[in-house]
Amino acid sequence: MLIDLNVQWPQRNYATPPTPQEIIKLKNTISTLEELGYTHIALNFTVNHKDKIPSNQQINPINFDLLKEFQGRIKFFSRVTIIIDEPSQGQSISKLQNGFDIISVLPISEKGVLLACNSLDIDIITFQYDKRLPCFLKQKTIGAAVKKGIKFEITYSNFIKDQGNSRAQFINNSLNLIRASRNQNIIVSSGATSSLEIRNFPDVLNLLDLLGFKKNYNLIDKASKVLLSGRLRNKSYKQTIMIGEDAIEDEANLNKRNIKDINGGDVFKQHLKKLKSGK
Repeated sequence: MLIDLNVQWPQRNYATPPTPQEIIKLKNTISTLEELGYTHIALNFTVNHKDKIPSNQQINPINFDLLKEFQGRIKFFSRVTIIIDEPSQGQSISKLQNGFDIISVLPISEKGVLLACNSLDIDIITFQYDKRLPCFLKQKTIGAAVKKGIKFEITYSNFIKDQGNSRAQFINNSLNLIRASRNQNIIVSSGATSSLEIRNFPDVLNLLDLLGFKKNYNLIDKASKVLLSGRLRNKSYKQTIMIGEDAIEDEANLNKRNIKDINGGDVFKQHLKKLKSGK
């Protein structure tokens, strides 16, 4: 089982839906991932902090009906990434949590980094790897997010499509994140917008080796936990949680249990094993 938690949904805002040509390009990207053995893919819709969040019925623009030809072969998930600058912008996250499988933020200022690490109920923190980081990443700040189980994402497409200074910026940003996180809670996704930005799993491992990761670093395990944590976090009562075709029967009342307890408990471990087996 291979997982890519960041394939870009081709829509820049709520007002402009993707064109037929953009959907064809997305399908080509998914087909390439399938050929390389990927079975679980999260489609990522990015929301600018200036965008107005619509009503619940329209909050998730990702239309899986457009991808029916992959049914039974690829398990799709919806992800939203909110670009945050000021603390007040974190309020929009509560509106989005029930509409997507995975909630992530992209901070573009030091205040945004502090907010994401210390205050938000999210699954992933990511950065713009072709630009300078919004601030110096302190171990104390990043460590606070690590303790909460938040994952930090490195998107390798920036390393592939850009040359020169942009590639050097990617390496520098990645090394700073690895230093601040002490090699903990890092996931690697493509962040791809086209099939040309996709690489097979051995190439991803080679990139990790270049960045100084330990040989036994388990990318699949980290990505699986993001999928499960995101779905469990969104549920308040006993019910069946669907992850693609994976059914997770949560016997706990999640109003009375903290997601940290679930992450470390038997319920989480059993369903993580089920997800890995592809059943």
